[in-house]
Amino acid sequence: MKKYWKKIEAWFGENEPEILKTFNEGATEEQFKELENVLGFELPLDFREFYSVHNGQDTGAVFGSAIIDPDSEGLSSVQRIIDTYKMYQSIAEYATDVSDDDVEDGIKPMYWNDKWLPIMEDGMGNSYFIDLDPDENGRKGQIILRYNEGPTYELVAPSLEKWVKEFIEGNLD
Repeated sequence: MKKYWKKIEAWFGENEPEILKTFNEGATEEQFKELENVLGFELPLDFREFYSVHNGQDTGAVFGSAIIDPDSEGLSSVQRIIDTYKMYQSIAEYATDVSDDDVEDGIKPMYWNDKWLPIMEDGMGNSYFIDLDPDENGRKGQIILRYNEGPTYELVAPSLEKWVKEFIEGNLD
């Protein structure tokens, strides 16, 4: 995962250095342990590797500075992941059922799953998750996008690594 960050850093350093400044320092072992304590399970290795280089982004007032999805608020920091995870847990008990028609194949038809790791959101209720509890046709570690409208769920990539690689190949190469 570090090789992908090198490509991302090099491209943004040359083309959009103001966005490069939004990347946080890498997450610490203490931050990973705190997140695992909240989640109740171990973090995936690719997540740990990716976040050990940069602990998300602090996009602040830099409009359009999010990587991977420019309409989002950027990669969430570990603390924001914790806050978002707790928020979803708190509202899940009041959520309505999700229809199979609103969920792409490979994703369990649920409003919220405690094995979804929220890594990016747009501030309007749309969120990307690492899905660590897919249905029988899915793949552990797949990336899903939850649209607030409905809600509906879309399978975005089979893994965090594939998602990042596709972003680089489609936007930075």
